[in-house]
Amino acid sequence: MLGILRHIATLDFKVVKGGSKIQVFEVIIRHLGAMISAWDLLNGPFRHMTNDVYLRRALYNQMIRLGDVLSCGFDARSGIPHDWVDPMLCQPDDGTIVSVATAGTVILEFGRLSDITGNRTYVSLARRAEEYLLHPSQAPYPGLVGSHVSVATGQLVDQKGSWGAFADCEYPRPILKLNRRM
Repeated sequence: MLGILRHIATLDFKVVKGGSKIQVFEVIIRHLGAMISAWDLLNGPFRHMTNDVYLRRALYNQMIRLGDVLSCGFDARSGIPHDWVDPMLCQPDDGTIVSVATAGTVILEFGRLSDITGNRTYVSLARRAEEYLLHPSQAPYPGLVGSHVSVATGQLVDQKGSWGAFADCEYPRPILKLNRRM
């Protein structure tokens, strides 16, 4: 555990080995999510695993740095995050569509990061993107949205709704809303 925390403390999230861009969705759910989980565990049931104040502080600071880098992907007028971002330039790619998972699932990680830091920016970004999926202008069936969203407008660009890959991360809330109406 201490070795992992020491490694995290040394990372520069603006440097990408083998390229210049990071995938917003994957880094949020895997890297940022893992750091947030570590923070929660080390400040909760696994507090005994390290008393090193420097490593705890470094983990906290690195979560913020990574959250700030990833926030660069949310610069579209619609608020829908881009798929890729260049962390050095804080510049998203030119992609025009993303999966609904990219637009909707980041609410968990960005919401928790806002809870931990007290900075509402992260959850505000995620909520703005998620809103298009909670209240889609067109959907194939109630509670089932398409698979892809326009970065520019936030509108669904297809009617290929499913609970499979690219779409599965966003469905618990719409399904719950659907069930409440029954």
